[in-house]
Amino acid sequence: MWEPPGREVNDHVLIVIWAGSGRFRLPQGWVPLRPGVCLWLRPGYCYRASQDPDLPVRHNFMHFKLVDEADRIRGEGAPLPPEFIQPPDPEFAEAVSRRVVEMCFGFRPMGYAVVPPQSDAACLASGMLRSLLMDLDAASDRSVDSPSPLVLPQHERMVRQAILRIAEDLHETPSVAELAQLSRYSVSCFSRIFKQVTGEPPERFIVRTRLHRAERLLRETDMPVGEVAINVGYKDIYFFSRQFKKFMGVSPTLFRRQLQVGKTKR
Repeated sequence: MWEPPGREVNDHVLIVIWAGSGRFRLPQGWVPLRPGVCLWLRPGYCYRASQDPDLPVRHNFMHFKLVDEADRIRGEGAPLPPEFIQPPDPEFAEAVSRRVVEMCFGFRPMGYAVVPPQSDAACLASGMLRSLLMDLDAASDRSVDSPSPLVLPQHERMVRQAILRIAEDLHETPSVAELAQLSRYSVSCFSRIFKQVTGEPPERFIVRTRLHRAERLLRETDMPVGEVAINVGYKDIYFFSRQFKKFMGVSPTLFRRQLQVGKTKR
């Protein structure tokens, strides 16, 4: 999954963590890996990583080069964000990085299908990656010496921690009451703050996060629909199918069938 210990990175690499637990060794020291974290690795450095065998790390990653306005490779002294970044919107980072990889390579179970992208798709993917890098740059404190995440206002930091806790293990997602207790707020106060920051109540956010993960599993794996439901925290496959159709417009079975038809037409 990761590059072998001590291997030198040859170009810039953006890693977006969306599941699991582990740690990563940067030149400044070890930093934690958890859902929502982004790593911007530098060319010419050696990195090491480890992960919890019970919670393997899942991530999207992209290799890229930085160029100036004249399309020349930027020098090593160019200012860059810190290597460890915790973006203000982890879902945006995960969705954009996943789409970039999908457009360029296409997801396949147990790996990637390396197919040269069409020029129009490559151009669009390049623009999306550029936007994501700019967003991460703006979110960082522009300190290349510290791997610490950006310090946010208290309420935003609390909601971010709750979001990461939700994404850690959708099979055992804590209830809103448990999230409120962990945040040391009452349920009503926690729900109000959560909605102010994210734009939706925590109950709906949890459902949408589960179904977003289910969509990915249906797209990227051959896992049976019932197993997908259990994996994202549903004990009743029929209830899962109803919620999936309510949010996505089609049942999970039809969703996968449409994907297979689309791949055949390509």
